[in-house]
Amino acid sequence: MANPANIKSGEGWRRDLEYELARLHGLPTDNGNWGPNAPDLGLLRKAAKLAIEIRRNDLPRPIVTATSDRAIHVAWFGLANTELSIVLYPDDEIEWLLRAATGKIETGAVSEINQINSLVDRFLQ
Repeated sequence: MANPANIKSGEGWRRDLEYELARLHGLPTDNGNWGPNAPDLGLLRKAAKLAIEIRRNDLPRPIVTATSDRAIHVAWFGLANTELSIVLYPDDEIEWLLRAATGKIETGAVSEINQINSLVDRFLQ
């Protein structure tokens, strides 16, 4: 875990992401469809790459949750009801949702985490 004293200004979202992913690692794996199940270590590592691959430091703090199918959902909410959600699935699929201040919702998929930078830029504009 990163030492908060070593986190650069504006990088609090990275620290929060790291903390939340560590919390997900401690979830039970046998909740069935009734609750979140711990994602496998490989998926947690892939989600941790968000902190490395995303260039912007000015994202708000993320909300990070696990799903019953062991996926990881990372969501950022901005002013004016904007949202950027990324869902990483155990089968390596990465889906996204972008909600603009106008209420327009776009969805899609990417094949690599570094492709999320253009979505982050659109979310923060």
